Amino acid sequence: MTYLCPKQAVQYLRQTFNISYSPSYLARLRCEGGGPIHTKLGNGRIYYQMKDLEAWIASRSHVRAHTAMPKPNRAWVAKFKGEDNHAAGNGLSRDYDIFALLEGKPG
Repeated sequence: MTYLCPKQAVQYLRQTFNISYSPSYLARLRCEGGGPIHTKLGNGRIYYQMKDLEAWIASRSHVRAHTAMPKPNRAWVAKFKGEDNHAAGNGLSRDYDIFALLEGKPG
């Protein structure tokens, strides 16, 4: 088993995973929770095992779907629904549910 002090752990994460954390960030995670498993030895020093750092990074890795979808403006809605944007009384003053529009359901 290889034990790394926080400074070495940060260097290992940077070299292995190209992730830049600071030792103070790891310290904050130790207090708040959510960080890698650590060991506190009798002398009060904190150490991390490489396998625990790797498991922590793996647990934080996920594929992110695009979450920021722009709200459609009136012209986009009119074009999507095939309406004339300048026609009077086209009902474009109300909000449309973009998911309903994309599925072809009435808004």
